[in-house]
Amino acid sequence: LILRIRVEGFEALVDLNKKFGADIVTSKLIFHEAAKLGTEIHGISFHIGSGVDNCRPMVGTLQTARTLLDYGRLLGHPVQILDIGGGFLPTNDRSFLKTGHFIENTLSTCFEGITLAVIAEPGRFLVTNAQYVATRVNQKREGYMRADIWGPTCCSFDIIEVFSGFFYLSV
Repeated sequence: LILRIRVEGFEALVDLNKKFGADIVTSKLIFHEAAKLGTEIHGISFHIGSGVDNCRPMVGTLQTARTLLDYGRLLGHPVQILDIGGGFLPTNDRSFLKTGHFIENTLSTCFEGITLAVIAEPGRFLVTNAQYVATRVNQKREGYMRADIWGPTCCSFDIIEVFSGFFYLSV
């Protein structure tokens, strides 16, 4: 298992943290429950959201990830993977490299002496300028889309409830 944590402090075009991820208290509860069930958590992941142009809050996020990594290892979990997601909005190769160096230095500081596999997802950088579409609008019409409480699509903007608790289920 890889534990998805919630991060804060980023101004993202698409904020995925309202929909996905456990806060630090809930993350610790998950580590405890997994240990009780004999399930190992092998990593920690997060995603800052999509379209972030300021990576400074990454420092606090990586410090939180380190705290949780240490906590998980203390409970016997073989935490050895860190997925830092993606979402940064570098406008060119130079800013991409600058962002990469900043993250690399922050990782080196926060995880000094720790052997860790780090995963990054630079999807926005790879596809931002991949293509353009030009079209002519011939007609327009108004319509109504019926949606239930789950939202009409799996889009990250479809969110009905911002916070819901951590529940125990018995099967």
